[in-house]
Amino acid sequence: MWWIAIAIPAVVLTILGVLLWIGAREHRKAGSELAALRALSEIDAKRLALELLERQDMFHSRKAMHPVDNSGLPDHVVDLLSRYDEVEYGEFWIGTAALSQPACLPGYIKIGEDSEFTEILVRPGDRRIFVSYGEGPRSSSTLETEPTVWHEIIVASGIKPPAV
Repeated sequence: MWWIAIAIPAVVLTILGVLLWIGAREHRKAGSELAALRALSEIDAKRLALELLERQDMFHSRKAMHPVDNSGLPDHVVDLLSRYDEVEYGEFWIGTAALSQPACLPGYIKIGEDSEFTEILVRPGDRRIFVSYGEGPRSSSTLETEPTVWHEIIVASGIKPPAV
């Protein structure tokens, strides 16, 4: 019977090791897919994002009635918001209505959300998109970034990266 006291923990540890190995592999795969999406050129990302925005089974969008004129926004965000007043996919949304809401961080402009406590932001003079997670005090060092709004739309869609 003493072998049961050794066998049970050994089996449990083996199962945990396998699960951790599988989780680490999936984490590495997701990280490499995200890196591949972020490596897309702005032109390729824009083309793919616009294709995705046309998919009615994926994104819900409302065409813009007026061009956006906001010098604090990067040109790719102005381009998107001049085409669409709003784009939405589940809890993810970017739209002109967000421009009137205060951002969680001073010096940033809110352009959308990706859940109740996640804001999608830009900073005047910076081309990147910033994603701020959670409540409470945040700093620019804790923000996730994407190269452009086109990249952010592709990431939000959850598609696998195209072969490059």
